[in-house]
Amino acid sequence: MVNTVHINHYQVQEMNQAVTLTREALMLELNSRLHAVSQSDCTACKFSKIRKLKLPDRLGANWDIGIIPLTCEGKPDDICLQRAREIARMAREQFLLED
Repeated sequence: MVNTVHINHYQVQEMNQAVTLTREALMLELNSRLHAVSQSDCTACKFSKIRKLKLPDRLGANWDIGIIPLTCEGKPDDICLQRAREIARMAREQFLLED
C-alpha cells in the first residue's frame, strides 16, 4: 500500500505493510469502526458486502465496498453512508482481503 504524506510542502509516498484479513474479519473490523465513530445514529447499520477486485487498484487495495455498502433498519441516511465510505477508504489502505 502507498500513502502520500506532505513534508515541508513536498509530496512523499511511503510504503506501508498491509495486513491480510479474511472476509469475516474484515467485515467485523469495518462494522466495529462504523459503530465506534457513529455512536447512536448509525448503530442500526452494518456493512453488507465486500467485493474482491480481480486486480489491485492504484492504491494496491484488492477489495471494495460497492456503491451502497450498508444495510440498515430503514433506509441508510447520507451521514451513515458518508461515514461508511470514509471508514472503508481508510481501511483499504490498511487491509488486504485474503484470497
